Amino acid sequence: MQIKKLWRIFISLLIFYLGLEFVINKICAGHHLVYNVKDGKQKIVIEETYKKINHNRYDFVFTVNKVKFYQSFFKNLNNRNYMVNQVEYISDDNYQCIYPIYKDKKIKSNLICYDGKYYYPYSSIVGKSDVIDKFMDKYQVEPSENKTQGITVYYNNLIPKHKLFLENYKGIYTINDDGQVSNTTLFTKDVYTKNISGFTDDYYFVANYENEYATNQLIYLSLNNMKQKILKKKEAISFDSFVEGVIDNEIYLLDKSNKQQYKINLSSEKIELIGDENKKLSIYINGKWQKQNYYLVEQDSHYFSPYEVTNTIDGIEYEKVDHIKNRKYDFYYMYKKDKNGYHMFRKDKSNNQITSLFDVDNINQIYYQDNGFYFKHNDTIYYYDDMVGLNKIITYSELKYNKSLLFYVTF
Repeated sequence: MQIKKLWRIFISLLIFYLGLEFVINKICAGHHLVYNVKDGKQKIVIEETYKKINHNRYDFVFTVNKVKFYQSFFKNLNNRNYMVNQVEYISDDNYQCIYPIYKDKKIKSNLICYDGKYYYPYSSIVGKSDVIDKFMDKYQVEPSENKTQGITVYYNNLIPKHKLFLENYKGIYTINDDGQVSNTTLFTKDVYTKNISGFTDDYYFVANYENEYATNQLIYLSLNNMKQKILKKKEAISFDSFVEGVIDNEIYLLDKSNKQQYKINLSSEKIELIGDENKKLSIYINGKWQKQNYYLVEQDSHYFSPYEVTNTIDGIEYEKVDHIKNRKYDFYYMYKKDKNGYHMFRKDKSNNQITSLFDVDNINQIYYQDNGFYFKHNDTIYYYDDMVGLNKIITYSELKYNKSLLFYVTF
């Protein structure tokens, strides 16, 4: 009797295990498919991979004329498969391009081009091919805009739950995801250069520039409700100070006139002297703190980046390389100096695809978000995403004339 009971328990556990394994393989593990579509005479082979356990990631590899094109997106579609309805193929003397069209109309697409060396989104080669421009005319939609307080907001390009902040000469603008613009005034006179200013996750901060040469006051605003506070210091900080960076919501400031380094925590309202010309300064490089002599730091003006930063990848030297890695993706963003500022490239470590992207003004003001990012060029702040392409967010004429104006985005 006892043996029959144990046998029934064993059978029940086996059925439960096999059922669980089926669920994991069918639902959790995802799928890998290979199928074909045709565009005229061109046969396009599609490899579709879905990984639920990797944040609902869909990866597509499109092969045409022995050239591979890549596209990915993150979306929970309950393991739906054969997601590509059609692929349009276009080429000229310089580029081969594809435009995937997906089953789900909510999944937007983007033209991907290849010139034998780099991949390009359409927005980075506009005007370089009459054939491609004519093809893309049917997919281009002019953004709706609204002008207020000197800012043009492209409100149908705004990303839900993203809020943008932009310095002006007397304070800071807030641009909400509904296109509304508000202005918080901090100074009675125009301040054109603010070396002591920046953003943490929770605050905008700026020195009180009502004084002429130095200040003992740091103004800071909550990015949630724009309430203003002032953090006071006994001794004044000179206006030739500069913000070295923000790490773990703590501000690192170098006062060049007084040869002192400070760490500032706005949440706890603390200003701490952590180095001077006699005591080595703290320098943050690739996730690790190092100690360096004051005069070496002053000459180098090293910027503290929250990302792993190098200057060389695959034997090629760049002005800067940001390594952005998490459970979703693994990208290298490379910046090469040119006449227009810096040109941005991206390498996807999962497939080694190198994409030539855009010219940017400030390589320390790129805000990465999933497979998209915000950047500034000339008088415009843009958002780029692999699936939707390049979108104008706002235009503000002063950005063209004053490169020191900062912006920030909360997600």
